[in-house]
Amino acid sequence: MKTLPDIKSAINALFHSRWIIPLAGLAMLILFYQMILELSRGMPKLVAIHAVPAGKEDLPLNQIEQLCGASFWTGPLEPMTILPPVLPPPAPTKMKVSFTYQGFFESADGLKLAFVKVADKQVIGTNGATVSSDYVIAGFDLKTMTVRNATQTNLLNFNTPTELEVPLK
Repeated sequence: MKTLPDIKSAINALFHSRWIIPLAGLAMLILFYQMILELSRGMPKLVAIHAVPAGKEDLPLNQIEQLCGASFWTGPLEPMTILPPVLPPPAPTKMKVSFTYQGFFESADGLKLAFVKVADKQVIGTNGATVSSDYVIAGFDLKTMTVRNATQTNLLNFNTPTELEVPLK
């Protein structure tokens, strides 16, 4: 079995061969010769086709009432009972909220408080403080802040809005 580099080298050798141009020219000459032969033969003879209308005996006109009568349309099958009912989409349980870490300050006592903008509200808190319905501050420094909920931990960069999913109350 040949490998891909072997096949590539064979194709490369074929295109660099001296025989490829004369063979392509010969193929084009043969196609041109075939075209000239077909054009010199002229148009084919067209035969007139005569259509024969269908006879009235072929149509079941005497049974038209049975086919399209009132009993056909009011039969036991009603088309709307076949389809399942369409259910409304479920109500959303989460929404995306923008969190922006805006820095912190340290008091003289050594207490550090972080500033977080959640949507349009400003939240000030320290480690363990609730920022939104289920996110709490896990830690912060000059450039980053870590917020955590029951399922995940997210890193917020300084003055960079971050979209997080918050459950609706």
